Amino acid sequence: MGMVIKNNLDSVRTYNIYNRNTIALSDAMYKVSSGQRINSAADSASDLAISEGMRTRIRSLDQANRNAQNANSMIKTAEGALTNIADILASMREKVMHAANDDLNSTDRTLIQTEITSLVNQINQNAKARYNGIELLASEAVVLKFQVGDLADDAVTYTMAAIAEGKIGDADLSGVAEQVATDADSAKGQLATIDTALAVLNSELANLGSYETQLGYTSDNLATQVENLTAAESTVRDLDMAKGMTDFMKMNVLTQASQFMLAQAGQNAYSVMNLLQQ
Repeated sequence: MGMVIKNNLDSVRTYNIYNRNTIALSDAMYKVSSGQRINSAADSASDLAISEGMRTRIRSLDQANRNAQNANSMIKTAEGALTNIADILASMREKVMHAANDDLNSTDRTLIQTEITSLVNQINQNAKARYNGIELLASEAVVLKFQVGDLADDAVTYTMAAIAEGKIGDADLSGVAEQVATDADSAKGQLATIDTALAVLNSELANLGSYETQLGYTSDNLATQVENLTAAESTVRDLDMAKGMTDFMKMNVLTQASQFMLAQAGQNAYSVMNLLQQ
């Protein structure tokens, strides 16, 4: 090509290459600094969509895991209240056993009656157990639902036993103290009532234990899912730093080379000027 100054095609071509290299260098620098291969839809629209879907699910599973842990804490609170009530019932049975003996006089029976009345009142007080302001035990069965998965039907439902006003299941403890004060036979008849209440509590505690175990396994499973999904999302979106640095260094060299060649391409114009001055 002849020597021209109006349209220096070498300069135009070199300038275009320089611009492309500069953009590529900037992109490589952004990827290395962010640590991500995909920073916008322009990098890969499909990979970005896959990655965002994974991130959404990871956050949902994290929340489900927190839900499971909170549910476990809630159930442990109920378990503590029920365990304490079971201890109170054991004390009541001990008192009733004592009252079933004929070695007591009326004063002794009155003292035992007072103790049992106090124990029944304590059961009613423990039945007011709450978690975050929510009643766990009440006159009506309390139904608790826990969302422990990222899908709508990934839920666990638990129905708490109703305990209030001296009643535990079919066992009515409100009249135990009065019967104890009557005579030994009347007191002995209340053992069955207390045993029924204890059976209800023991069954409830067993159910709570199974739910705690289930929620523990659920929490572990959710944590594993989050770990695996995070690894998969990293594969899609994160940058291989070794490759990223290699690309950055390559584009840095090419950008400097195209900048140098752009300066060289401008020498044609100077050559024409020198020719004109001769």
